[in-house]
Amino acid sequence: MQRILLLPLMLLSQAAFADQLHVVVGVMCTPTQLEVKIERAWNEDGVELLADWYPKRWNTEELRTITSSDEVHYRTKQHRKTVTCKLSGTAVRVVVQPEFALRWHPVGWCATRTGVRVKVYRGGSLLISDGHDVCSEIGDVPISISVSAKGAPAVVRMPATEFIEVQ
Repeated sequence: MQRILLLPLMLLSQAAFADQLHVVVGVMCTPTQLEVKIERAWNEDGVELLADWYPKRWNTEELRTITSSDEVHYRTKQHRKTVTCKLSGTAVRVVVQPEFALRWHPVGWCATRTGVRVKVYRGGSLLISDGHDVCSEIGDVPISISVSAKGAPAVVRMPATEFIEVQ
């Protein structure tokens, strides 16, 4: 009987210690440069990362809302954030939106992770569209995207396995 009573307690305590990946994206503008930073941290370090807030910086969880009328059916609404910067008099628009893994489900695989897709436009032209679903371990992911007034986008990348690795 004691074993039966301890089982739910053990399961609850394991869930309480599940690792949580926090992903934050921030857009910074100066008169000559635009920079988008994609940062991540696990568990308590992630909570500290979220506390270091500044304008035009979002936790990727803020980029989506999930509603459900039962435990099977759900609806996901994406929230895009748009920032417009003036680089040497030219408007550059950044669109930040959530990105989900192919088999993502809010109560299943990769449920607690929301990735990000960043699109940068100069005038009406798309300069770059890049991001990661933060569930896939294939390839590499952007951690910084910068654009100068007249230049092409520069992207700093790291391996996806390293990005999502528990620290």
